[in-house]
Amino acid sequence: MAIVDQKKKVFGNIAALRTLTEGFPKLKTSFSFPSINNNGNPITFLTDLIKSLIGYEALVKSVVDILSHSLPDIEHEIKVVLKQELKSIVSCGVDPSIPAFIKSTGTGINIEVNKIDFTDMMLIDPNSVGGKLMYNDITLQYIPIWNNTR
Repeated sequence: MAIVDQKKKVFGNIAALRTLTEGFPKLKTSFSFPSINNNGNPITFLTDLIKSLIGYEALVKSVVDILSHSLPDIEHEIKVVLKQELKSIVSCGVDPSIPAFIKSTGTGINIEVNKIDFTDMMLIDPNSVGGKLMYNDITLQYIPIWNNTR
């Protein structure tokens, strides 16, 4: 069955149900609905379907209601989906988490110091004056420059 026939069948069923419940049908399955064609665009079909079921004014009211009250939720969901899509495109699905063997609960890794310390900074004693400057903050102490006791 072609798409046109399926769409006409849906609108025909709506017209039949309206005939049973309200009397004469208000739905015309003619060219007044631009979605009655062999095009597979679902948005125009759903728009025409909603217009025929609840009317144009109710459709506009519900769209305004959704945009005015649910916009933060819609924005959040769009951002989540965009972030997922960007991650799948950019990082090719790579999981950038730290492997378990490197974490503090794992076995760790052993690296020789000379392979990572190119400037010999780790050879400086942390308790020396220079080491205290490099490795941690030196607490300021009062050191008299001259002796005032006479």
